Amino acid sequence: MTLSVSTSGPFIDVVVTNALEPADLAALVDAIERARRMGPFVVLTDTLAMSSVSPQVASDFADALKRMPPLKDVWIGDAVVVSSAVARFVLSRLIIVAPLPTEVKVFDSRAPARQWLASVLDRNGVRVPSSLRGLENTSKTA
Repeated sequence: MTLSVSTSGPFIDVVVTNALEPADLAALVDAIERARRMGPFVVLTDTLAMSSVSPQVASDFADALKRMPPLKDVWIGDAVVVSSAVARFVLSRLIIVAPLPTEVKVFDSRAPARQWLASVLDRNGVRVPSSLRGLENTSKTA
């Protein structure tokens, strides 16, 4: 499996390695569904080790989200970590064309992404889990 998902309260941490395929999305969709039922949540998607992505992934993910009850009021932030400046630019433009039901920011490393997600939770009155708090000084691979 090229996608690992861990959850700590309102924080979903997704790490993609190798080639991402549609079959890998089930764990992420399940985590989002569980988080939706619990209340506001944020997602960090780390693609630093991703080698490629099937074109079908975006379509399948969008379809899965459409089948869920509305996420706009509970999915309060999404941080995507991408190493390539070109990929960050493309992703930023894609978000404009096919927006997620939340605010999305693109980062080049995990530390600022985690810091931003902690601030999103805090700003929305959601307790920041210890797995996310205090990690501003961690390395890119933490």
